[in-house]
Amino acid sequence: MLQNYLKIALRTLRRSPGYALLNIAGLALGLAACLLIGLYVQDEHAYDRFHERGDCIFRVSQRVEQPGDEALWAWTGGRMAPAIEADFPAVEAAVRLHRSGAPVRYVDEADATRSRAFREDDVLFADPDFFDVFTFRAVQGDLATALEAPGSVVLTRSTARRYFGQADPLGKTLSYDGRLPLRVTAVVEDVPAASHFTFDLLAPMAAFKQLAGMPVDAEFGSFWWPSTWTYVLLRDAGAAAEIEPQLRPFINRYRENTEYIPTLEPLHDLYLRSAATSTPEPTSSLATVRIFVLIALAVLLLACINFVNLATARSARRAREVGVRKVAGAARGQLIRQFLGESILLSLVALGLAVGLVELLLPAFNAFTGRTLAAGYADNGAFWAGLAALVVFTGIAGGAYPAFYLAGFRPARVLKGTGPVRGGHAGLRKGLVVFQFAVSTALIVGTLVAYGQLRFLQNARLGFDDEQLVTVLVDDTSGWDALDAAFRSRPEVRAVSAAGSRPGIGYAGDLPFEAEGATFDDGEQPRIGTESVGYGYFEMLGLEMVAGRAFSRAYPADAGIRPNDSPHLHVFERGMILNEAAVRWIGWTPEEALGKTVRYYAYENGTYYTDIRGTVVGVVQDYHTHSLHRQIEPVVYTLAEAPQGFLARWALVKVAPGDAAATLGALRAAWKEVRPLQPFSASFLDADLAALYVREARLSRIIAAFAVLGLVIACLGLFGLAAYAAEQRTKEIGVRKVLGASVPGLVALLSREFLALVGVAVLLATPLAYLVMRRWLDGFAYRIDLSWPLFVAAGLAALLIAFATVSYQALRAAHTDPVKSLRYE
Repeated sequence: MLQNYLKIALRTLRRSPGYALLNIAGLALGLAACLLIGLYVQDEHAYDRFHERGDCIFRVSQRVEQPGDEALWAWTGGRMAPAIEADFPAVEAAVRLHRSGAPVRYVDEADATRSRAFREDDVLFADPDFFDVFTFRAVQGDLATALEAPGSVVLTRSTARRYFGQADPLGKTLSYDGRLPLRVTAVVEDVPAASHFTFDLLAPMAAFKQLAGMPVDAEFGSFWWPSTWTYVLLRDAGAAAEIEPQLRPFINRYRENTEYIPTLEPLHDLYLRSAATSTPEPTSSLATVRIFVLIALAVLLLACINFVNLATARSARRAREVGVRKVAGAARGQLIRQFLGESILLSLVALGLAVGLVELLLPAFNAFTGRTLAAGYADNGAFWAGLAALVVFTGIAGGAYPAFYLAGFRPARVLKGTGPVRGGHAGLRKGLVVFQFAVSTALIVGTLVAYGQLRFLQNARLGFDDEQLVTVLVDDTSGWDALDAAFRSRPEVRAVSAAGSRPGIGYAGDLPFEAEGATFDDGEQPRIGTESVGYGYFEMLGLEMVAGRAFSRAYPADAGIRPNDSPHLHVFERGMILNEAAVRWIGWTPEEALGKTVRYYAYENGTYYTDIRGTVVGVVQDYHTHSLHRQIEPVVYTLAEAPQGFLARWALVKVAPGDAAATLGALRAAWKEVRPLQPFSASFLDADLAALYVREARLSRIIAAFAVLGLVIACLGLFGLAAYAAEQRTKEIGVRKVLGASVPGLVALLSREFLALVGVAVLLATPLAYLVMRRWLDGFAYRIDLSWPLFVAAGLAALLIAFATVSYQALRAAHTDPVKSLRYE
């Protein structure tokens, strides 16, 4: 029986190669889209799944509970881990991670040519239990003891090769920041791409204490310093539910009047489901994954709709076959199985083509998504299960309605030619065409909106001049004056300044704040963004002073003085500059702010770790200190030159227009004159600012690609329906041509109905697309307007593409010799 079904199915496909080709092409494109998105979704959900006890690992984040600030922070202070491990028996181990960066150098005393120096930005300091909590495969060395010695370090395989080539790295010594020798005790495989944190070098937390001037056996006493990511390994996953309610009283025992309440986040939720900020690496979102899944299903649904449309349109051709087979004794169930079998066969053929398309398109898709996805046919059970599910789903979804519809024909009426199959359910086909183009139009709108928002983000004025501005990372600020002079000596350099953070990419941090005579809402702990800048900073960025003046060497008090009798970092009589947002927030006018005393500090349990006070000497115009995802925030600026040393980590160098590579080469040469043993790390600021919107760029490209794919599939179906419509009206076209109808008139006649359907689809898609994209834009503090020209452009694009598709068949029919047309049938 099965063999007979297969023969009939193959015979049917051979008799209608055009129909088979359209269906197979549409299904193949839809299946390829689902496979690509399936690989992406599988990769997104694979994050941190390689840890053996991952379901028992939780990150200790802290929820900020104060009016106006309901944030979730991924970091905690260094005191959190030992405190939570001591207070909760269910915690088997607690591990802290602290990221840092510095120049790292290896000096081969036997052969100086083998010496290596690199700027390492991905260095983690961790507790000795790190490898008891997290699973990483050892290449060399014993991971159980690798972090016990204060001067030890674990390298990844690629980092070891970078410093030592093929030589054995164990026992060799690296110099961290020129101050800390670290002996290589182990090498691990590179951190998997699907990990929410990465590292190139892993050093013990005791090494960080040495850098901070602490005894290696001393414990951190603060819950805010140093900022660490704290992880706990629980005896079982269910213990988290027992611990969570106890975390508020737990933290109240250690911190007075705190608004920062610890909470446990499952390791497997950190990449997709966590809303925490200040994470080790950029995270994704479940909403984005769902958008991709919906797009993939929509594209596949468009392909299935093509199948239904073309099958019902051809029902008249197969009606007589059904009638004959029923008269011969075929049961309705047999016919249903026959038609479903044909559908699944088409799906299988399309699947083979789809797999080939996936292999062909995967490199481009990886470039779109920034991933290194691979199908992994040999060992990917989920992939094969997904293929089987797609075949069954598309076969049944595409063939179910035609199968039941055709199998329900009454043989007597069909064989007499009086059955209701001539039109093949035209109403259904029209509704499906409307649905197809509504989805396609919505995807076009999504593409235009995402691209427009991306262009807005990339081209928006941030309120300062970022052109021809090079940022150079400076680790050792003790020799700033010499470095400043070396840069200024180059003819390409127009100006030099400094900052604690790169303009437009952030500020140093936010701290509790007080202002002379200012009162804030009851219960609110006011915090302000803080930033250290060099002389000429505001002038370099083209920022105007709204009131007062900028920092100047003519006013020594701008740098401040440090009282000798103060045990803390008090700095009095220091010049401070506020931005306009800060002045508005406090409730002053710019002129009223001048001369007022302000203060920001870091306080915990009776101790001021930082306490900086000063007089407002100027108010600077607002500019974006962060990406356009965030509103402009209040910021206070102090001078980088201070009694406790130079406080900026970035040199800002304004250069003349010209060859970018040559300019960076000149700055590198100046750097090497002053710091010959330290790596040089520099980039143009405008390129760094563009990198803030990589996620939006990726999303816009993916939506555009699938919008094109959806349109292609919809047009394949429309092409088939237009061909069928022209075939059904062959004799009518011949009569009209004999009576003098023109080719444009016939084209309009054959195209009018389809264009009307696409027009209805555009009208239906517009409000839905508007609601969806408006919600997406709500995630940006600054965004484009959803204006009517954008929707008109999307609608016209859909109509023009549909017209181009239909007009080919219409022109072909209109140019047919009327004699042949009248002989038809």
